[in-house]
Amino acid sequence: MSLKNHFTDHFISLSLSPVFFATVACCAGILSCHYNMSLLFISVTFLCIYQFLFFLKKTDIHLIAVLCGVAYGGAYYRYESLVSHNKASYEVLPKKPFNACARVIDLETCTKAKFKTILTVALTSLEKEDTHIPFTENLRINVIDTPELLVDDIITLRALTYKPPKNSSFRQYLFKEGILASLYCVKLNYTLHKRPRYSFGRWRAYLRDRITKRLSYSLSPASYSLFCALFLGKKLSDSGFYKELRAYCTYWGIVHYLARSGLHVVLIASTLSIFLRLIPVHFFLKEALLLLFILIYHGLTWPSVSFNRALITLILYKIYTLQSLDFKTLHILSITTLIILFINPLQLFFLDFQLSFGLTGALAWFNEVKLVSARK
Repeated sequence: MSLKNHFTDHFISLSLSPVFFATVACCAGILSCHYNMSLLFISVTFLCIYQFLFFLKKTDIHLIAVLCGVAYGGAYYRYESLVSHNKASYEVLPKKPFNACARVIDLETCTKAKFKTILTVALTSLEKEDTHIPFTENLRINVIDTPELLVDDIITLRALTYKPPKNSSFRQYLFKEGILASLYCVKLNYTLHKRPRYSFGRWRAYLRDRITKRLSYSLSPASYSLFCALFLGKKLSDSGFYKELRAYCTYWGIVHYLARSGLHVVLIASTLSIFLRLIPVHFFLKEALLLLFILIYHGLTWPSVSFNRALITLILYKIYTLQSLDFKTLHILSITTLIILFINPLQLFFLDFQLSFGLTGALAWFNEVKLVSARK
């Protein structure tokens, strides 16, 4: 018996799309750049994979090879450019008090915490020796006082002080979130230069704040904390009930129950689909309305990586359905993984991404194995 016949008799052969192999190559590109793997090791690995695919007589082996090369090279370059840019910006950031021009992109208040305001700003320039140096990075500023600022305000920040964090993991977390550094101050020294008359970001922040305030008045503290965590994706870290509940869940190893997952997108999409069936309009319009509602829900909440995964998967599923194209769950998940990793390769090193995509990928894999076994 030949080796190939042995594999055929004892293993289930899955029909994997070329995008699946490209996703694996994308992860390999990020890892090889992060761990500084040698070019010889990488070349030998790709040669072995190519020979293995040739051994299996894959008809699209050349397409797989091209996609893997592009995905590997693109991921390697993307990760390297992000790391280099972050290091360069980190070195430019003054270690002594400095002034900067910025735009407010997010404003969060925690009334019961020590630092009552968490301000996220997008810097446009740094002030050095009476000259403005272009500098495009995001900063997170934790303030004990509550400044009278709104989203999209153009301001000048004065006497900002920064101390490098001792924990390298915290710095990597900030890097993943697109934030260069986290600063702490008692009172924010700033000058307001411009407040746009019309601002989509300010309107969106106003709606989110209005929704959460109305819910806090209508629900009990316990129900409000659970609703915000499960349906809005907002963790009320200053809530005593939420802290107590999180401690219990951590003890029993079920803290992930308090996080909004992709299942919530499925539940909301299914509920909306039932109501849209009652409207006598074209199928295409119903699908467009469904996606519009989901996107509005995404914009008015605090999305996580699992929520973004489910949203992209839903959009791809609807596109394939409207085009009457055949698809497999593993194929759509591979495309989703490629999109998220090319946008932010740092996600690969964090547990939320690994659990979300790893578990979903495992379920999709075993489901494919079950379907292939049933057809035999």
